[in-house]
Amino acid sequence: MKIISLMREEKIIKEDLVFHYIKSTGPWGQNVNKRNTKVQLFFNFQQSKNLSDQEKVMLQELYNDDTIIIISHEERSQKQNKESAIQKLFNEINTNLIPRKERLATKFPRSQKTKRYVDKTRQWQKKKIRNSKICLDNEE
Repeated sequence: MKIISLMREEKIIKEDLVFHYIKSTGPWGQNVNKRNTKVQLFFNFQQSKNLSDQEKVMLQELYNDDTIIIISHEERSQKQNKESAIQKLFNEINTNLIPRKERLATKFPRSQKTKRYVDKTRQWQKKKIRNSKICLDNEE
C-alpha cells in the first residue's frame, strides 16, 4: 500500500486547506483578546486531488464527516498557530494512513489455565476456612 508523505506535497495541499481565524483566549493577555490569533483549519479530504481513492477510504473510516478540523491556539501569533495547525494536520493524516496490522487470534496457554485454576482453588479454600471459623464462633 502506498503511503504518501504529505510533507513533500505541502505546496500542493495548501490549495485544499481552508483557514478561519478567531479571537483566542489564553495566558497572553490583551494580544489574544484583540487579535484573531486562533486558527481553525478545515481539510476536505474527499475533494482533495492529492489523495488516492484508497487513502480517502481509509480516512473516511476514521472520520464521520468528509472534513478534518484542526484547531490551534497554543502560540501567541496567528502565523505560528497556522504553521502549527498545518503540522498537526500532516501528522494526523500520515499516522492514520499507516496500514493497521490485524491481530492474530491466539489460544490461552494450558499452563496459564491450570495456574489460574490452582490459584482459584487455593483462594476458595482460604475463604472456606474463614467461613467455617465464623460459623463456629456464632454457634458458641
